[in-house]
Amino acid sequence: MLATNITTHVQDALNRLLEQYKNRPRIAGFYTSFVQQIQDIEDTTFALDSGRQIWDGSTTPAIGAQLDLIGQIVGISRNGLPDSEYILFIFGKIAENFSDDTVEAVLSVIQYLFQAQETLIEEIFPAGLYINVLNPAIPSNLFPLAKSLVQSAMGAGINLVISTLPTINAFRFAGPGVTASNGFGDVFVPGSGGEFVGLI
Repeated sequence: MLATNITTHVQDALNRLLEQYKNRPRIAGFYTSFVQQIQDIEDTTFALDSGRQIWDGSTTPAIGAQLDLIGQIVGISRNGLPDSEYILFIFGKIAENFSDDTVEAVLSVIQYLFQAQETLIEEIFPAGLYINVLNPAIPSNLFPLAKSLVQSAMGAGINLVISTLPTINAFRFAGPGVTASNGFGDVFVPGSGGEFVGLI
């Protein structure tokens, strides 16, 4: 956000008084009552502006109706989603709108939408991608919608396969780019081994 909320209009005005008028209660009261109105306008205007921001550098201030309007602008409806999930799909739609069909752009869309701890991608000849999303943070009923946005961010005719692992305990073998591996289990050790993927 470029604007900065100034919260010291009253004190600034009093500090700018000529020296002979400082520490005069009546003059200070007059200036305070006048400048406080300016402060109220500043605070209200700033709240209206900041409340429409989907990202201010650290948080997502926009909620409710503001998110609905932003969703209309970028081209995705709420579909009954709560704010916490709808904001993810707004980010995903924005990423889709700016996508240049590269692998990096597709990955950025996936990371926004699925909020995954880890994403592995593999190109499938001649025109396809296999993407493994590890431990996504969104509910599974939103996976199809997320996949449709990812597909829209890709070029026409590119086949997309997305698999998801519900926990960090994925069934896979160690290899390049794989930070953890859990292979076959042991009948004598309950709970050992990795969990299989699920296709979206």
